[in-house]
This record gives sequence, C-alpha cells and structure tokens, in this order.
Amino acid sequence: SSKIVNCEKVNVREKADVNSVALTVLPAGEEVVIKVKESTDAFYAVIAKGINGFIMKQFVDVVK
Repeated sequence: SSKIVNCEKVNVREKADVNSVALTVLPAGEEVVIKVKESTDAFYAVIAKGINGFIMKQFVDVVK
C-alpha cells in the first residue's frame, strides 16, 4: 500500500500536469493504489476512493 505524505492534503489531478483539473483532494495518510505503467517521471497514476487520477510523486510514500 502507499500513503499520502509531506503535506496536509493533496490534489488528485485528471492528468499528469500541475495545471490539470483537480478531481478530488486527499488528506495525509490516505491510502492509494499506484498504477505503475501509467505513472510518469513526476506523477504517480493512482486509484483513490474509486477515482483514477494523478498525484505528484513527492507526496506519495510507497510501501513495498
């Protein structure tokens, strides 16, 4: 599982772009599922609360 870290809350964006529309906001500690194949250098593609979107990698702690 992977969790939101380094912030109080984070935007889940429609695309892997900081200017993309925010689909939802997640609080620190929220668990997300990472879709590795769709992730980019700067963003993880995630599923969070049933929503598919992107979160900047600096805000996700990957637990293996």
